[in-house]
Amino acid sequence: MEVVILEITISPIGYVVSDFKEPEDMPLHGKSAVIEVDPKYVEGLKMIEHNSHLWILSWFDRADRNVMVKRPVRIDPNISEFGVFALRTPPRPNPIALSLVEFDGVSGNKLYVSKYDAAHGTPVLDIKPYFQKDIVFSPDTPDIRPATIEMKREWFMEEALQHHKELCHSLVIGVRMAAIADFILGKISDSKITVHTAGSACLFDTLQGLSRGRFANPPRVSIEIIAYAGDETSLWKSVWRKDNQQLTILCNPHKIFNMDLREIQEKQDDELFEVIHSS
Repeated sequence: MEVVILEITISPIGYVVSDFKEPEDMPLHGKSAVIEVDPKYVEGLKMIEHNSHLWILSWFDRADRNVMVKRPVRIDPNISEFGVFALRTPPRPNPIALSLVEFDGVSGNKLYVSKYDAAHGTPVLDIKPYFQKDIVFSPDTPDIRPATIEMKREWFMEEALQHHKELCHSLVIGVRMAAIADFILGKISDSKITVHTAGSACLFDTLQGLSRGRFANPPRVSIEIIAYAGDETSLWKSVWRKDNQQLTILCNPHKIFNMDLREIQEKQDDELFEVIHSS
């Protein structure tokens, strides 16, 4: 059957108002912005305030449309090339961007959002609500990993806050542990990796969320709750296994809980943890 290829005409429903004027200046995880919706579409915003997150379809009008392969060099300058349809890079034949944003509020025709990666003036094509069924808990994805462990910590911190909803000492410990494991063993959401957590419920919640591990089908996580009660000798640990490798990461919660969160994040790994890797 012959397929007739048609031209499609789309008109923006609004535009982005952002402090970031140029796409190349936009941080990888986006920033706060305002979407100004054309007044003739304002009725379409009815009941949108019941959402916490939105999908925004944008037209990255300043992207190169003649590119078919790209390397995500902002993540790793030495990474291999990918086809643009295997990446979320702006350059592509039709530069339609799909962004998951946090919805902060609406006033008239203005939507206030966070973590939006579109620069000032970007045309907005559509707005859709994020539904619970949109989640894929443990998907298979290519291992596009940052070149540095510091960037990985930043990524994990954002993911952990989305999942755990509280910036606490246990979360920061979990993020640091997860980044170490990811750096040594590879992508920690890999179905071959298991993790046993001995520590607080918050520590376990953080590591389960970052590893995307389940208790069954297949079982990848296990837990031993050790609440912190001021004991100077207690130890928390995460034990990671992959094939014939075992990685044990230990810390003294008393030492860490007596630091403020900024101080923890400034410490080197060997100042906070004992790391034992065997194979």
